Parts: sequence; structure tokens; C-alpha cells
Amino acid sequence: MTDLPSKSGWQYAATMTLQELVDEIDRQPAWRQHGKRAPHKPLTILYAISQALSGNRIVRYEQAEPTLRSLLDKFGPPRQQLHPEHPVWRLRRYKTGTTSFWEIQGAVENMQDSEGNPYIGPMRQYISFGLSEPAANLLCVNPANAYALAATLAEQIVPPTLQGELLDFVGIGTSDNPRPTLAAADPVLVARTTRIGSTLVRDRTFSRKVRAAYSDACAICSISPRLAGEVFGLEAAHIRWANAGGPDELRNGVCLCRMHHHALDKGAIKIDDDMRVRVSSKLVRSRESDAMFACFSGERIRLPKATADHPHLKMLEWHWSEVFKG
Repeated sequence: MTDLPSKSGWQYAATMTLQELVDEIDRQPAWRQHGKRAPHKPLTILYAISQALSGNRIVRYEQAEPTLRSLLDKFGPPRQQLHPEHPVWRLRRYKTGTTSFWEIQGAVENMQDSEGNPYIGPMRQYISFGLSEPAANLLCVNPANAYALAATLAEQIVPPTLQGELLDFVGIGTSDNPRPTLAAADPVLVARTTRIGSTLVRDRTFSRKVRAAYSDACAICSISPRLAGEVFGLEAAHIRWANAGGPDELRNGVCLCRMHHHALDKGAIKIDDDMRVRVSSKLVRSRESDAMFACFSGERIRLPKATADHPHLKMLEWHWSEVFKG
């Protein structure tokens, strides 16, 4: 494991500017293809940012593999097989050239198959990886830069309900390592955050329309809490996430309480083609959990009066394949 120098020794690298760093990360190949989620690379970059902030710029793949596997399992799409070694290996190159922000250490000869995927045995035995020294210096000289970049990566990977959980999981923004404000970041990162955020905010009337269609009540548990005549605790959930190309349309929305919204985004529950609630077999059972989830299994959700406003099958199918944990 290679440590960064002390904070007092960090200097901006002459070989790379912050703009060049974020441009290079943004040029990485698409993380979503044909509706399928593939957040492997940004999740791996998030892990590397966290390690650099902790002073561990380079880590052995064998040591990192359990955490990378958990990241894919918790925040990636449901898949039969997980390959955390693929993004670690592939981030070292962009098209025909090498990337400047990523570093692989160890024997790299004869490490990959004909499709460019690394052999897992040699990866565990020989390879260490992490941000390059120039990239780590650029981010860690001002931790607000690292946090700003991490926050925008999280925005692109998961919906708002899960972004804080993702950053906490990789160790960015915990109580021991609190996040600085965005204003403390370099203007390059502030501009990038604003730009990415604006692409994810489209129809600002989406929430109002969805809640009205569902009569301001959770479609699953029917709760409609009110205080002094004002409804609270209800949210318009995207069935197909906005950051995965889901439209801001009624047929891609459902009104849920915060607990059931989080559960839908987490993949703990789904809505089937008969508009009934299905609960993941992986959800841990308890009396309290059953009262919130299992008791609604097989029950039809409350639907808008107009059939044209009911959830669209294609949106539901995306959620089944890309989010629901089976």
C-alpha cells in the first residue's frame, strides 16, 4: 500500500489540471447502454477517491475486492455474476491510449483474455491500483474537490434516495470524515456539479402531478399524513430512475411514502404487471419488517382513476431487470 504525503506536502500536479482530470473521467465509456445500468466504473472511481482521502492512494486488488464486490451488489443492477476486477483493469485505458488519472501497479503482461478482461487469479496476486499521484494531489489538496466529484458520480449512479447511503458506504461524508460545502470546491468542480445537476432536473411539475393523480396517498400503504392541513412524507417516485433515462411522466411515476419509495429504489420491492406489490426474497424478515412490507405482498397498489395514468409496463420491466433484488 502506498500512502500519499502529508496534507502539508500536497501540491497541484504540473502534469495535469483539474479541468483535464474531470474531462478525462467524463470521457469514460457510457455507463448505461440500451437501458441497462453499468455503474461499475464510477463505483470503482468512488472507492479510489475515498481511499486517496484516507491516505491510501494505491491498494492491492485482493484487499479491495470484497468492498468492490459489495458496492456492485448493493448499488449496481442485479446480476448473476459480479466482476469488480473488470473496471479496475479497464480504467487504465481510454480508447487506444492510457488514462492519466488511473494507475495500475504490478505485472501487466499476459493479464487479459481476448476480450480485454483480466484473469482474476493474477489480478489478486499481482495487481494494485488507485488514482494516479497527479489526480490524487488535485483532489486531495482541497478535500472539497474530492467530495464534489464524488457527489456528482453518486448522482449519476443512483437516485437521490440512495446517494447519501452510497457515499457513506465508501466512507465519504461520514461523521469521522464530514463533507465540506460545495462552495469550498474549485470553480471547475462547482461548474461540473451545476451542469450535471441541471441535466437531471427536468419537469419540475412531475412531483405535483404524480401526487395529485394518487390523491396524495401512498400507493402501497395508503398513508396520507397531514399536519395543519398540509400533507407530508409523500414523494413522487420514478419507476425508471431519472438518471437512467426515465421520463418525468405520470406513467413512470408512483406516489409513495418515504419508506416505500426508498424500498422501491433499493430493490426491496417491485410492482408486477398486475399492479401488485412483490417483496424481495432477500429482504430480512422480522415482525416490524413484515408490518411494513410482507403484509402488502400480493396486494394491488392504489391506482389513479384514469387508466392512462397507470404505471407503464416498460417502466416496470426496467425496474424488474435493473433494480429489483429478486
